[in-house]
This record gives sequence, C-alpha cells and structure tokens, in this order.
Amino acid sequence: MDLLRSWYTEEKEKLSGMNRNEMIRYIWDYYRLHLTAIIFLSLFLIWFGYHYVTTPGGDWFYACFANTYGDVGNNSDFYDDFAEYAGLDLKEKNLVFNNACYFDPTGNTMGNTYYETLITYIESGTLDVLLMEKEQLQAFGTTGRLMDLESADTAEIFHKYSDRIIYCVPSDEKSEKEQIAIGIDLSGCCLTGEGKPYPDGVVLGIGAQAKHLDMAEIFLQYLFEEEHS
Repeated sequence: MDLLRSWYTEEKEKLSGMNRNEMIRYIWDYYRLHLTAIIFLSLFLIWFGYHYVTTPGGDWFYACFANTYGDVGNNSDFYDDFAEYAGLDLKEKNLVFNNACYFDPTGNTMGNTYYETLITYIESGTLDVLLMEKEQLQAFGTTGRLMDLESADTAEIFHKYSDRIIYCVPSDEKSEKEQIAIGIDLSGCCLTGEGKPYPDGVVLGIGAQAKHLDMAEIFLQYLFEEEHS
C-alpha cells in the first residue's frame, strides 16, 4: 500500500509540471500497455456480461439428425415450425437440431469425430433423440446407448407407437432380453419420402440418458401431424 501511495505521489508530481500534450505523450509512452490491457479487459467484461444475460441457459430439447443433408438444422423452417408447435421460448432455453453428424455404425467408427462427439452427448444426457436409417440405428442400438422403449420411463411412448417399434439384438451376452426395443419407425412422417431429408425412411431412438422425454413425445406428435406432412 505504501509503495502504491509513493508511486502515485511521484507520478502526480511529474504530471503537474506538464502541459496537456506532454501529459498525453508521457502517459502513452509509459502506460500504453497497461491502458491497452484495461481496454481489452473492459470490452471482454462487457461482452461476457451481455452474453451471460442474453444467452439461454440449458436445452429444451436436443435432436440429432444423422447422415442427412436435409434442411432440418438450427434456424431452418422445420426448426422454427417445431419451436412454435411446442410453444418453446428460445430466449429462455435452447432448442438444438444437429444435422451435421455423419457416421455409419454398421462399419468402422474408430476415429470418427462425429461418432465420438455423439457418444459424449448421449452419455452426458445432452442428446434426447437420434434419427437414422433403420439398419444404422439397429447397429448403434447394440452399444447400449439407446433407451429400452419398454422401460417404465417410456411406457407411454411404447404403447402409443407399438406397431412401429424397431428392435435390435443386444451385444451383451448377459442381457436378459433376446431383443431390445430401441426405435420407432417414422415411415409416413414429414421427414420421409421423395425429396425429404430421409427418402428411404428413418427411425427415431431415444438416448439412454435423455432428460426431456416429454419433449420427445411432443416431437413424435409433431412429425406425424397431417399439416406437417
């Protein structure tokens, strides 16, 4: 504290004997690095504060549309339409439609960054639903990272779409089940057919750690609404 007071007194005495131009030149020559740092720190704090206040916290729902170039990602008409349909306030939380995920679980996924990122999202509970072609989802389902739709948590969804359930054979030999219900066939929904994101059909699976099962059900309802077909 004494050193700071002494420094301040000395600098004040130096500046008192200078005219305005000399004072500006002196401050710039000796303190320009300090001033630059203060300016950048101030700008960063303003930017951080703005984004802290305005950026939504958490997700309403996270859907991954794998292996498609269809326009179903964030800010697409499909995205906006669902947000309106579900009554989501996107200023409060995020809605994420990830359509930039490309990997084939029927083949070698080692080193595929899309696959590795997807696994992270599933295991952290970030991802709610995954959409892929039937054979691909069945292969992915053997990893145990999709929810068993016959479980108590998804019983309502299972019964509602019982005629569309897709099964896979578990890779775990200790599994008590010969088949696990891991997907819902979305044939006839607004995503399938000629000129649609999945012309050859698509199946929806729910992440094993999904947190927004209520939104998954609303999403399924949305996909099959006639006005969206």
